[in-house]
Amino acid sequence: ELGLDLTELEFDGFPVAYQSLGCNNAGETCLRPIDLEYLLESKKEQQNMGGFRRIYPSPKGDYYSDFIKHLEAKFPYGSATGTHKIHSLVTALEKISTVKSKNHWLD
Repeated sequence: ELGLDLTELEFDGFPVAYQSLGCNNAGETCLRPIDLEYLLESKKEQQNMGGFRRIYPSPKGDYYSDFIKHLEAKFPYGSATGTHKIHSLVTALEKISTVKSKNHWLD
């Protein structure tokens, strides 16, 4: 399911690349193996929430974007694999997700 979600984002214009296949464009999010592992774990958590509601990542993750971008400017570790790009990716994935919490009281 993660593969389908990533493909949908790419078709919608979200630039994603995979380190193992080579990342060339500075504007794309270059996913390392550890990033893919994080995304898979996040998807598993999302599919097994039961009556719980996740705080992060969430479809409303844009709320944190300026803060994360500010932090990354203070501690840069590469533009292609930076925290802000991964944050933007997980927020976009949450927005297209069809998995919803069973906790309707909070949604």
